[in-house]
Amino acid sequence: MAIQELVELSLWKYDKYLCHLRQEKYELLSLDVFDTILFRTCSHPTDVFLEVGRRGKEKGIVKESITPREFQQIRILAEKKRDSGRNGRKVTMR
Repeated sequence: MAIQELVELSLWKYDKYLCHLRQEKYELLSLDVFDTILFRTCSHPTDVFLEVGRRGKEKGIVKESITPREFQQIRILAEKKRDSGRNGRKVTMR
């Protein structure tokens, strides 16, 4: 693994809002971001989860028994679960 890849995988550990998660020994974070300011190279936002699952498998930080497609589905279900308690309200910064 190249040094640059290692640095990129660990950048979240130095974020002032996420750094407290280091104590929990997480190896992979999959978070939503505001894609209005990002250029996404896939057709649908959920396609990103497939790529995260694929890269996680390559790095050995996604369980061997979980395929990238299953990782994608787990992540989609997690979003649905999060949104189900909001009575249709969109998540906002307020």
